[in-house]
Parts: sequence; C-alpha cells; structure tokens
Amino acid sequence: VHNGLNLGTDVPLAADPRGPNSKPSVALIGVLIRFKGVYEFLEAARILVRERGVGAEFLIAGENARAQSGLKSKLLKLMGFSEDVESELARRIEEFGLHEHVHLLGFVSDIRSLYPRVDVLCFPSHLDAAGRPVFEAACFGIPSVVAIANPEPDAVVDGVTGLAICRPDPILLADALEKLIIDTPYRQQLGRQAQLWAAEHFSIAANARLVSDLYQRLVNASVERQG
Repeated sequence: VHNGLNLGTDVPLAADPRGPNSKPSVALIGVLIRFKGVYEFLEAARILVRERGVGAEFLIAGENARAQSGLKSKLLKLMGFSEDVESELARRIEEFGLHEHVHLLGFVSDIRSLYPRVDVLCFPSHLDAAGRPVFEAACFGIPSVVAIANPEPDAVVDGVTGLAICRPDPILLADALEKLIIDTPYRQQLGRQAQLWAAEHFSIAANARLVSDLYQRLVNASVERQG
C-alpha cells in the first residue's frame, strides 16, 4: 500500500503562461544536493542545447539544503549537503552560455503552480530510486526520466509512464530526454499513461480502503482464532 498523494484543489492551478509555439520544458524539482543529479541534469541540458541543437527549456526548482552547525554540520558536509549548489549551478549556466535555456527558479512554495509549465520531469538521483516529484508529475500527466537500474512497477514503468536510465550519466540522460522532447505524441502518450498509473497506485481513497481491508482481515482472523 503506497502513501497517497493529496495535491488538492484549494489553490487554483496557475495557467500555463507559454504560448502555442513554446519549446517543451524539462524540470528538476527538489533540494539542490549533488547526489540528486543536479550537475548531470545541467550537463545533459548543455549537450542537448549546444551539441545537438535540441530546442527545450530547462527548469530547476529548489534551493540549497539548510545550513546546520556543530557535529551535524560536519556530517552533512561529508555527505555533500552543505555545498552551495545553487551558486555553482548559476556559475556553470553562465559558463556554458545557457542563461536563455536553463532557469533557476529557487524555492517554489506551491509546487502545483509549477507543474502546468512542465512537459517532462527529470529525476537523475544517484540513489537508484524514484522520488516524490516523479509521482506528483504523474498525477499531472507528466512523464519522467528516472535514473533507476531495475525499475519496479510502482516506481516507474519504463516506456509506459516514463523512461528509465541505468545510472545518472549525462549522455544517457540527454538521450532519454531528447526522445521525449522531439516526439510530442510519444511524450503525451506516456503522460496519459502515467496519470492513469498514478490514479491506480496513489489514490488516497483507494489506498485508505486497502489499509482498512487489511485491518479488517486481521481482526476477523483474530476473532476466528479466539473462537
């Protein structure tokens, strides 16, 4: 039984501000930490824009991990959590001449306002797993490219709800993103399938019923043993 996603409707979703001739957009969402694959994402953007001439917009939504002190600070530094990733990304964007193509959005307080602007979600984590943004994006009908070597059906269905790459390699990432950027019908098909998949696996009402049924079976089994 999965944790449900409650994206809610109390805050109206922002309308997509892009015009009809806008370029597809690819987003990376989350805390800016090295092991989230943020540098691989930027390098993939450079490959696509500068080497392959692929027209796309790249969005990075998030901020640096919060500063800590003492022993916790030392441990987080060893793990790469205290690095000023945001400033390094800004520096590399300028170095690569990507300021018109890659946009640092900072912290987005209501992520629901961002998803209408996104065509592909990218999750190139070094942890070999799919994170919450993958499931949120699926709810909005957005396919994902995820770095996961052996994807499980409840994480990402390769070629159905998105594309899986075996590791967060910039070239592998660029190859997968290029497929979804240039093939609009394929991207939209995966997005529709992702939305159906998310409704099946992450509906709060459906998952609550599964938990309730499980408890009921346990109670019934206990009563039968006592009887």
